[in-house]
Amino acid sequence: MAEQSISQTYKNILSDLEGKKLLSALDSLKKLAGAATDWELLSELETLSNSYASLLSCMGKGITDKGRDAFYVQFLREAYMLAIRCYRAIKTKERHTIYYTTLNEIGNNKTTIASLIEKFSRLDQHSHLSAANGQNTSEKLCKEEKEKLLEQIFNQLWTSGFLNADEITLLLKAFQNNQSTFSDNNLLIFISALTLSLLHFLDPGKLQLLIELYAAGNSRIKSRALVGIVFGILMNKGYLHLFPETQEALRKLSSQPFIGRQLSILQIQLLSFSTTKDVVKDIEDMLKPVFAKGNAATKQGFNISLINGMLDNDKEFASAEEKELNEHLQKSAEKLMKMYQ
Repeated sequence: MAEQSISQTYKNILSDLEGKKLLSALDSLKKLAGAATDWELLSELETLSNSYASLLSCMGKGITDKGRDAFYVQFLREAYMLAIRCYRAIKTKERHTIYYTTLNEIGNNKTTIASLIEKFSRLDQHSHLSAANGQNTSEKLCKEEKEKLLEQIFNQLWTSGFLNADEITLLLKAFQNNQSTFSDNNLLIFISALTLSLLHFLDPGKLQLLIELYAAGNSRIKSRALVGIVFGILMNKGYLHLFPETQEALRKLSSQPFIGRQLSILQIQLLSFSTTKDVVKDIEDMLKPVFAKGNAATKQGFNISLINGMLDNDKEFASAEEKELNEHLQKSAEKLMKMYQ
């Protein structure tokens, strides 16, 4: 298949799945899997075809129960995930973009996130020992090697496929440990990698990871994680219903304090860029009704003057760093108020 044909077939599959046109999606998926020339993917396609036949049988018999509905959603979810994997397999061979070139290199190196984190942890311990013993040369070498590993971990998170349960557990343990070898700055970079990954496709594992990091993180981690959550939802809103566990996690997220206020702050920041105004509207129309927690900005809609006053009186900003951020946001809000007058 030609590159343009592959891209169009992939888009057709996603569109058909979103429109619940199962047979059309399955037919296109067969073409995509054939182009991927991967026996594992072809085997999964055969299993999916059998699932479709079983689903038709259930519908033909007029069976209407929760089991059939769950089977239907499961079929859509598996078809979606298989389409993503087929497309990635094809594009990785072509290496036309830095994303797929990086993915190809990672595949050739056969490294894993687990091995990189373990290596980083060992280096971090060695670096501390070298510093304590006054071994400056060794400490410098460790630092350089750690920087390389951080880049590799970023690339792994950015280009990874669907994270499995073990990988999510590993990452949460590494990122949330009170004695973690990763600094806040490291975590912010990793969160950005997860966010960039979600712009390519919806991975419920990555979204779950961001939700967990938001819930347990400090103000800096929360702000960065919320960006990833918002863009992850808005870029993939047509497929969220395929992952009930993710939807439930998002509902629980609404119980987090200040979620409405933080969404408003994100809107202020995004309004500074003309290209993100549509995202601001989506936050207002789609996310705020879900995450509303009773603060003024959430209840009364996006009102810049309310937000400006809220920022002025907010006692959450205690540190010098947070006060600086607060002042920056106030200035942004004041500029936007003039634009709206």
